Amino acid sequence: MYVHSDIVMNPNMRKKRLICAMAMLSGLLVYCAPCQGQSTGATGHLVLAHAYEDDFSTDKIRYDSYAHSVLWIEGAYPPDTPYLLLSETSPDDHFLVFRDHRDEVAHLVYAFPIAPDAVVRAIPMVLDIEMEVLFIPDSESGNEVTPWLCYETSADGINWSGPPTCLEPGAVRLDLGLLQDNRYVKFEGKNVAIDNLRASVYIVRMSSSLTVPSPPYPNIQSAIDAARDGDQIVVADDTYRGLGNTELRFNGKKITVMSENGPENCIIDCQELYRGVVFDGQETAKAVLDGFTIREARGSPGSGIKIVNSSPTISNCWLEACRSQGTDEKGQGGGLYCEAGAPLIRDCVFVANIAGSDVYGGQGGAIYLASDAFPTIERCRILLNGAGQGGAIYAAGSSVSFEAQRFIDIRNCLIVENGAASLGGGIALSHRRANIGNCTIARNSAEMGGGIHADFGHEVSSGVQLSNSIVWSNTPENIKGAEQVDDSALQINYCDIGEDWDGQGNINADPCFVGVGDYHLLSSAGRWDPISQSWVHDHNAGTSPCIDAGSTDNVVGERGPGGKRANLGFYGLTAQASMGTGTLVFHVDKLGDNSNSGLNRQSALQTIQRAVDLASDGDVVLIWEGTYEEEVGLQGKNITIQSAADAATVTAPTAPPDGSGYAFSFYQQEGSEGARAPCILRNLIIRNCALAAVYCTTAAPTLTNLTIVENKLGVSAIMPHDISVSSCIFWGNDDGDIARTQDDSVNVNYSRLQSSSEGLSGDGNIYSNPLFADPEGGDFHLQSQYGRFWPRHAIWIVDGSTSPSIDAGNPIVFPSAEPHGHGRRVNMGAYGGTGYASMSSPYNSCDLNRDGYVDFLDFAIFAQNWLMD
Repeated sequence: MYVHSDIVMNPNMRKKRLICAMAMLSGLLVYCAPCQGQSTGATGHLVLAHAYEDDFSTDKIRYDSYAHSVLWIEGAYPPDTPYLLLSETSPDDHFLVFRDHRDEVAHLVYAFPIAPDAVVRAIPMVLDIEMEVLFIPDSESGNEVTPWLCYETSADGINWSGPPTCLEPGAVRLDLGLLQDNRYVKFEGKNVAIDNLRASVYIVRMSSSLTVPSPPYPNIQSAIDAARDGDQIVVADDTYRGLGNTELRFNGKKITVMSENGPENCIIDCQELYRGVVFDGQETAKAVLDGFTIREARGSPGSGIKIVNSSPTISNCWLEACRSQGTDEKGQGGGLYCEAGAPLIRDCVFVANIAGSDVYGGQGGAIYLASDAFPTIERCRILLNGAGQGGAIYAAGSSVSFEAQRFIDIRNCLIVENGAASLGGGIALSHRRANIGNCTIARNSAEMGGGIHADFGHEVSSGVQLSNSIVWSNTPENIKGAEQVDDSALQINYCDIGEDWDGQGNINADPCFVGVGDYHLLSSAGRWDPISQSWVHDHNAGTSPCIDAGSTDNVVGERGPGGKRANLGFYGLTAQASMGTGTLVFHVDKLGDNSNSGLNRQSALQTIQRAVDLASDGDVVLIWEGTYEEEVGLQGKNITIQSAADAATVTAPTAPPDGSGYAFSFYQQEGSEGARAPCILRNLIIRNCALAAVYCTTAAPTLTNLTIVENKLGVSAIMPHDISVSSCIFWGNDDGDIARTQDDSVNVNYSRLQSSSEGLSGDGNIYSNPLFADPEGGDFHLQSQYGRFWPRHAIWIVDGSTSPSIDAGNPIVFPSAEPHGHGRRVNMGAYGGTGYASMSSPYNSCDLNRDGYVDFLDFAIFAQNWLMD
């Protein structure tokens, strides 16, 4: 196959690449990536936590990047938007090329670490990126644009560092500093390529770190007692039991107590005898507990973690089978108890915790919040917990005037399958205000308020602000207010509630969870599967109505493609959000399978119609070379259908009643005024159709760069709205090129027609023989004395003649994908504008109007431009 790349044609850039490679091999580069255990000087050393590499030999950035321009195929007619090009100069040499479009530049954004389920720990982490930058001087566009690539970083994906930092060609290394400040990295550029991207996330181990167990710290508490403000205590993988490893107290110190390798590997086993950790020394957010499992703790109030008059950071901790069992008083806070504090509780898991003398006796099976506790609870999973009230979370009333209360913040939490004997299987609010966003509250049960129970004690205007959430399949009801609670106190917007509920953007529809235990949303565009650790596609199961159904405030955190609205539920605004609307590119290949996703050639679909069935407005269908016997109906969809490489052939040889006799049918106002996207048919050979290559009624598609040959009729236009035909070649169609019921309904320009007698007037049309290479043998490439692709042998050859259809297409279309040697004007026919277009004589820079001659008209253009300047 012919592969066209500007990189191949640029010896200076290839030389720079060779120099970079030699430097790396010889160790001459000034920078090298930090390795595990490498010293960082007086501050400590780095330990590798996450690593990511991409040599761009596959399209993995489709899923790995946070956002990107359209991902395109080399040699295909380029999209009408900036794009990223996966370029292959040899089987072992690949690049990712940034291509601009009309002053808009291509972009690529990552959110590190890449894995969708990776947890960013609360401890200091740093980010390092290495890659090669290769400039591609654009000598063909006529604009002489200087290549460039710049980057910016962001902590939240909203506020960028700016101004952008531009990179020089060659091997580069970006020491970006703290991951918490630079997690999002955005690259923007034009006429530039990157290769061999490597990103590393390191945990910063301070030189003053105390390690447990090691002399003189046999247990965790001994290290805490010896630590000073700012110290780290690193606890090795193991299971820790007994006093000294339970009932842990920070004693007011601003220290970090962290596991070495996360909660799966570092367990505090309280053996149903002790509490886990107690914060009662006025600790601040700089007191950090990160990466522990606390199991089978006992205590009342508070069992796993008890917080009193403190505001620590609890991150990446699992609380399992803990129980707050009261004696004279109710048990409160099976997993965590908070009184008089504002802690941050992030990325934690609460499972099978109980509050009460039995499963029905207390309050807050997972979390109890006293009246003066105002935590932030985010990205937590709260499952299978139980209590008398508030199976997952119970929030008690405050003596402060209700309207003056601060809101409890609960966001991006999964609260499922919890139970309460009386009130609030998921959340119980007693005289408390709560701001709940992007939560999934499902399959919880209670006597009243299976999902949420709210009792404000008196009429209030705003008690619960619930948004972007799914509250579904809770028993007996999803949301229940006490008798005196007016619905106006429950401000619910952009939510999927299992009942009709007033409010902006609310829906009542099956959220289409994957299944019991997996609350990701079904999506044909792609959803994360935690079992296979990959993105999968639900073509047959449908797509959740909760995708792209949230408020329009932002979609930060969600990976594309997606709309301009957040997903509802726990995974909305996260890297695991199921993908939704946006530009999808579907691939069709004769060797494909209609059960595939179709989103790259390796998972291509087998038929064009299947791709159309899956596509939505704005999507693209790329058809790989081969002959497809199909009758494709566009179904009212405004999409682009074109060849991916050397032009594919579509035929419809069967007339009614067994077939329609049309290869493509437009009959549901495709492309009409007001459509959300154009409807384009491009770069195809359409031949041997029993009735016509294209049938169109009440529609306005754009037909461009088509070779329509040897059909009964070229285009049948019955009451069309406004068909646009340009850069096409019609040849050998028995009943003519275009039959129409309205003379002004079909606009044909810069096309090769059989005869001028059909009355198809337009600019630039010609009637001469197109000089196909071998029409009898099915080869409709255009003859050229300067170079023509020969598909049988996948080589380029020269002919004795040159087709008049070369450099004769629409002059406003610049043929950027055509091989070097084009005349800066697109060819007619199926190969025009692609890497398989036949070549013309070298471009003459003095031919300003691109008519093939240098004459007085060119001088007039030059004079006009000079005077205007």
